Amino acid sequence: EDYPVLYTGKNGRVAHECIIDLRPLKAESGITEVDIAKRLMDYGFHAPTMSFPVAGTLMIEPTESESRAELDRFTDALWLEHGLAKNTLAGYRSDLAVFAVWLSARATALPDAQASDLAAYLAEFSLRARPASQRRLLASWRRYYRHLLANREISVDPTLMLDSPLPSQRFPKTLSEAQVEALLAAPDVHTPPGVRDRCMLEVLYAAGLRVSELIGLKLFGGGLDQGVLRVMGKGSKERLVP
Repeated sequence: EDYPVLYTGKNGRVAHECIIDLRPLKAESGITEVDIAKRLMDYGFHAPTMSFPVAGTLMIEPTESESRAELDRFTDALWLEHGLAKNTLAGYRSDLAVFAVWLSARATALPDAQASDLAAYLAEFSLRARPASQRRLLASWRRYYRHLLANREISVDPTLMLDSPLPSQRFPKTLSEAQVEALLAAPDVHTPPGVRDRCMLEVLYAAGLRVSELIGLKLFGGGLDQGVLRVMGKGSKERLVP
């Protein structure tokens, strides 16, 4: 009677998870569940379960602690062996954590999942997820179970028979010349913050950087004599940009 029930199973039962409804907060402030999840991960917390089984919520579940050490071990290995970016690792971890919760309700541990478990979960997941999210889930599974297979912790890769959804055609959105000029003229260059913002926009536009690459620039990464920037891109790959 103190807290509203946001989700029940097919038989009307309520599970032991606590679902935090962030929709009123989003409506009032614009802060989303993704914003909160990213900030939690910035402070060292493991990736929470987002928008499952209710959109616009975060789920707190005691069952996550059972797979936390396993996910720590896996993401640490990926970082050491492949140098994957923090956001990529967080995405893999989030996908696997949600899948682990789904498996726990069926008395199955994450390393013990079979191909039939993956197919059943993917069938449910595809009803509420875009093809891009489905492809990322499959990538998370393949990374994880091939890691187990390489370490001889499992004998068969359960992802072998899974097909990726067809990619949707996406075309990049571009700004008109007038829009670019308006954007560059927006900062007030008579103030220090305005000068900073104008500089950032100029570099972002002229060098074709991602936002994450721009904010990750170091002072020593700029070669003024050579006219190049040393940029750390996705997957911790470094490149020189004129």
